[in-house]
Formats: sequence, C-alpha cells, structure tokens
Amino acid sequence: MQGGVVGVSAQLRTLSQMPMVTWKFLLSQVITMVGALLVLSGCGDSKSGRNETVDASLKQLVGEAASGIPSSDAVRKIAASNSPDKVRLLILIVNAPYTEFGTRDAAVNELARIGSPDALEGVAELLTPHQGAAMRLRATELLKNSSCSDHCLKAVLFYVYRVSVGEETLRDQVSNEHVRQTIEEDQQQVASGIDTVLLQHRGDVLRILATSYGLGTAEPSKFSLETVERLHLIEACDLLLKSEEYQQKMNRFFKTTPGVTRKTIDALSCRPGGRVEPTG
Repeated sequence: MQGGVVGVSAQLRTLSQMPMVTWKFLLSQVITMVGALLVLSGCGDSKSGRNETVDASLKQLVGEAASGIPSSDAVRKIAASNSPDKVRLLILIVNAPYTEFGTRDAAVNELARIGSPDALEGVAELLTPHQGAAMRLRATELLKNSSCSDHCLKAVLFYVYRVSVGEETLRDQVSNEHVRQTIEEDQQQVASGIDTVLLQHRGDVLRILATSYGLGTAEPSKFSLETVERLHLIEACDLLLKSEEYQQKMNRFFKTTPGVTRKTIDALSCRPGGRVEPTG
C-alpha cells in the first residue's frame, strides 16, 4: 500500500509540470489510481483512522481538475485537510489552465499561508509571462519577506530572464490605452517587487548566477551582468574580476568580450582587493 501512495505523490508532482495537451488524459489516469487506492486502503471505513474529508476532497479535486474547472470549494476542503499531498494539490489548482482567477487566488493564498519551501516554490512558478499581470503581481507580493529556496529563486530569475529577452503575451499587448497603462503599472510593480525578493537573498542569487548563468567564468551571460548591475550587487565584484581575468587570458585563442564585463565592473566601482567608492 505504501508504494501505491508514493505513486500518487509522484503522479501529482508530474501533473503540476505537464503541458495543457496532456492534462485530461493523465488526470483521468490519476482518478482511476486514486479510486483504486481508496478502496484498497479501506479509507471509507471509520476504523481505518483515515480522514474521510481528505479522501473526498482528493477525489473531488482531481476530478474537477480533469474537467478543467477546479472550484474554490475544493480549495477550502483541501486547505482544511491534513492530506500529505495538500501542497501539490494546491499547485495543481494554481497551474490548471482553466482555473478562474478567484479560485487560483484562493489557492495561492493558502500556499502562502502554509509557507513551506515547496509551497513558496508553487507561488514562484506563477511568475511566467502567460500568467496575467495581476496574478504575477500577487505572487511577487507574497514572495516578499519569505524564505525563497533555490528552486524558488531559480523560478524568479528565469522569469526575469524571459522578460529580458522580450517575451510578452498577447494579453499584455492590448490596444486600449487605459488598460495598457494599468498593465504597465502592474508590470513595473512586479519588476520592483522581484528586485526586492532577489536583494533579500543576494548571496543565493549570486551563487545561482554563477552556477546557472556563467558569472565568474570566461563566458558570463549578458543576463548575469545586467542583473548584478541593476541590483547593484557589489558582492559580485570578485566574480566579475575573475570573469575579466579569464576572458583576457582566453582572448589569445577565442573571441571574448572583456569590455562588456569591464562595463559592469566600472558600474559597480570594483577594484582588485575590494570595492572603491567613486570619487568626484
């Protein structure tokens, strides 16, 4: 039986990341699996000690997600339960393609209330261009002053990267001037809020920029340089100087761009052995 429960958890973890085209088929399989497990475990029997509300909510949520219309009532029941899959179920609601804004907002609020690393990762995953600006702003506000894990920070940084290369959804390209102005204001607040989140975790952000975006190597990404300059991360000076040194050495054999790195070094007033305040 334990193996079956683990199977349900694995399915739910996978579902939260699946593209829309595979949702209905895979969720129908989960419904079948959940039903079989509930029967085999005897969870309908009060002697089993299982929380019947949890089991009913589980079946209801998976069934509604399969039809594409999870409800706020399902969110309330899951929130009140002690299900070990509570967070994954809430993330499933958040990411379901046809979830209404109010239902998604209720699920996001519950994830923020739980506040565990995996719950906040679910909130961070809302930072994608295809989500509406209002929901992105909601996620950003909830992440402020929260303990954002590596996975959470990587999701935030990946969103910033996607925006930096020009990704924009059709819903953000409206012709109505008033609506467009509102969206732009929300986007500015999202950008400001994201910078606040990143600055609250500056050490972890630098480590991710080094391991995932090449900061400190002979090939620092444009995004990593732009990020440390925008956030004015003077802690990045050592990594920037290392990048410049590597680039100068490699320039004998390959075409490198130490001048681009030097621009960021100058912007942060980095000097060997420490940071020097600009004079004059």
